[in-house]
Amino acid sequence: MFSLSGNPALGAIFLSLPIIVPLVLTESGREFLRTVQEEMNDKNQVQQKSTQSKPKRICSDCGWQNPQENSYCHDCGSELGNSG
Repeated sequence: MFSLSGNPALGAIFLSLPIIVPLVLTESGREFLRTVQEEMNDKNQVQQKSTQSKPKRICSDCGWQNPQENSYCHDCGSELGNSG
């Protein structure tokens, strides 16, 4: 006998199959996934351009590149100096 009650992750996979399978197996599903992927790529490119153009404050403790407006390091929490 096969039971999903002992493994919640396996149960979640089986419950999501009716949603995932049509997306992968049908042409309209594949087109939808391509559109979503293109939109995500476009948003990532815009985000990368906006973050690359701003000057950074480098943390002297860990080397993380923080935005100028940060007073504390995003990575390690150290206070950023004035010269940052």
